[in-house]
Amino acid sequence: MGAASPAPSVRRVLGSRADNLIEIITIGLGAVTAVVLVVLPPLVVVMAVDSVVFNRFTELGQLQHDVRTDIKTGMLNMRGWSESAARELGRTRHAKGTLVVLMADLDNFRWINDTYGHPAVDAALVAMAGALDDATRPTDLVARYGGEEFLVLLSDADQAEALLVADRIRDRITALRIETTDKRGDTVTITGRTTSVGIAIFGKHGTTLSELVQAADAAVYDAKESGRNRVRLAADPTPAETRPTTEQHEPEQ
Repeated sequence: MGAASPAPSVRRVLGSRADNLIEIITIGLGAVTAVVLVVLPPLVVVMAVDSVVFNRFTELGQLQHDVRTDIKTGMLNMRGWSESAARELGRTRHAKGTLVVLMADLDNFRWINDTYGHPAVDAALVAMAGALDDATRPTDLVARYGGEEFLVLLSDADQAEALLVADRIRDRITALRIETTDKRGDTVTITGRTTSVGIAIFGKHGTTLSELVQAADAAVYDAKESGRNRVRLAADPTPAETRPTTEQHEPEQ
């Protein structure tokens, strides 16, 4: 089976909380309307008004979902990830818990575009998103950061767990079989892809989202410069008191 349509995960099978809520409410309104139609037909008008209002709220919820979702992959975009990650970071601070940010970057991504064209690029992004989804928990936050880079927030996770997840992501990417088309429209299967992963740990490599993302990004560059298809932990920040300073001298007269 092509990796652009990965095996079902719990997150995909069960759907989002908003989707499930809409389904439950819709079924409930339908059942209530059926009962009212039999027992008190005049109240059907009231139910019809309620249905219209509900539909408007559903449309609003869909708009909010679209604003937070990456159109190519169906994952969170940076706006959606940042909003949810900020709430999770606040919870972690309050509970004195643990949190890790991973960044995964598909290696040699430009080669896919140069060799096969734009449809293959889109297929590769969808496949990578599916691999990340399969390698993480339903409670983890996965987002497309930009281009071929993806962010993952692991809540209640430490360094050892982060390393396991990062290696699982690498394994999922390596196993991908991306069914797509080339520049002439012929069917092709892309295999042998790899990814570089950077890890930043809350409290050790930063205390804000921007600091953690920057640290994970730097770790990705380290992984790529070391040969790609590697996992790298962010470098420990240099303590302020040991950072080199620039001496100020009075200008010579």
